[in-house]
Amino acid sequence: MFKRTLALVGLVSIIFAGGCSGGGGGSTPEPTVPEQLQTAKTYLETGDIASARATYSAIIGDAAATTVAKVIKSTPEPENAEARVGRALCDIMLLIEKAPFTAILAGFGQPAWATSSVFGPTGYLYLSTTETNPDESALPFYNARDCWKGATGHYHSYRCFITHMTSGYIIPNIAASLNELMTSVDSIIADLSVAIGTAGAAYNIPKALYTGDADIPLNHADMVQMLAGMYMLKAASDFANSWNFNIDLSSLVDSNGNSLLSKAQVVTLLNQQFGLRADNRLSSARTNLQTALTYSLASLQEVLAGASGGVLNLSTDNQSIYNDLNSLVSSVNNSMSGRAALEQVLPIVEVNLNDFFNNPANGDAIASDPFVYSGGRIVAVEAYWQQMIATACNYTLRTHIKMFSDATRAIARPYYKLFNAIMGHKFGNFQAGGGA
Repeated sequence: MFKRTLALVGLVSIIFAGGCSGGGGGSTPEPTVPEQLQTAKTYLETGDIASARATYSAIIGDAAATTVAKVIKSTPEPENAEARVGRALCDIMLLIEKAPFTAILAGFGQPAWATSSVFGPTGYLYLSTTETNPDESALPFYNARDCWKGATGHYHSYRCFITHMTSGYIIPNIAASLNELMTSVDSIIADLSVAIGTAGAAYNIPKALYTGDADIPLNHADMVQMLAGMYMLKAASDFANSWNFNIDLSSLVDSNGNSLLSKAQVVTLLNQQFGLRADNRLSSARTNLQTALTYSLASLQEVLAGASGGVLNLSTDNQSIYNDLNSLVSSVNNSMSGRAALEQVLPIVEVNLNDFFNNPANGDAIASDPFVYSGGRIVAVEAYWQQMIATACNYTLRTHIKMFSDATRAIARPYYKLFNAIMGHKFGNFQAGGGA
């Protein structure tokens, strides 16, 4: 009896052991990297951006950028580049769900925004193809949508928009939130920096993500330009955190958009602004701007050399525009080390960003006020603003008063031609441009 019982226990143990190890059919094999990449794309097609990101992270092996060397050894470079770009794109879309972005929306009286309100089967883009009047209430700034629809008289659109703002919410609050958001941007930069290390890096954004009629192809030049954009965003955050502009916009108008301050009071308030903060981030701004310009130039030159298979592609229609942009960005980049004339801008304006960063404009150090109240109008003080801009360029107020309008005409181009790859295609029920 004892032997039979022991044999039965042994048999049961073998059965359970076999079951735990996959039984007679063998263990389930781990998915290959190409299969994981396809899984991530499938998640994107359904609008599940968080799951797509998690899948890309599993391919990469570690969310930390410090594992780059290990990752490249364990995953073939093209597949690693695709995973990196995929995760970067997911993170770009998920920025809108981050706490700092939600705080900015709350300051403007807006609810939190989710990617699902735009993408996927419940998103606005899909609904725009199935419903005549899809629900827009989940979109950002929905409660201010009417501010730009026929606002007349004293109730101008900007006043209408301000009425939705939270009392006490000031510009430095926005700047602080932008600064907090840069931690997430740094992760995007880390992934794109790895991706562009692969010369033939490519990625296709699936059309189902945005309910389109074609995938969006990204080539190496596109990725480099995306990286430039992320550094430009960091520079913008640095600039926003460098000067004082402590105005509670909600204090300017009442709930009906009527002014709460007289013009004289507005002048007093404005004249307290524009001072350079002691904790300014201009050193960081210089580094980030310089890096953005360097990457942007690299991307433009790659396109001019004949890059293809992406959004940024050279054609007979856009070559002159790419040449102009390359010249303009080159001149701005050159100004980081000394005086340089801005290409494509007439009349000629010389910019010296090196001087600007070495001796930045500081409104508190200028004797005059920036504005005065005269003849019932708020008037800018020329002497003040001349000193402010002189740190960056040789533009002379009054004598070159037409510069801005002339410059606008001089650089006006049909920039949509830079993106011929997506022109004419559908995004939901909306068409990009007039033709492919």
